[in-house]
Amino acid sequence: MAWNVVEALVAIGVGVVVGSVALVGFGVDSGIEVISAVALLWMEAAQGGAARKRRGARGSRKKGAVPRGRNLFLAGRLHPLRGHRRAPLG
Repeated sequence: MAWNVVEALVAIGVGVVVGSVALVGFGVDSGIEVISAVALLWMEAAQGGAARKRRGARGSRKKGAVPRGRNLFLAGRLHPLRGHRRAPLG
């Protein structure tokens, strides 16, 4: 989380200096990630162990996440290969 804070500050600062909207946007995105992480930690601390107990009861749902994640990763890796086959030569 500390890295994202530094990343946000540097990206926004440099983006403003060089006039890059994309770099400022990247910094704002990093700031949003920090806010999200802080909110998640705050909610977890406020609920104590109740959130962990609920997640434990739903643990069986997580089994499907691994194959889906693996398939998405493989699809992302194979997609550029398909594009190169169809590209015109020359």
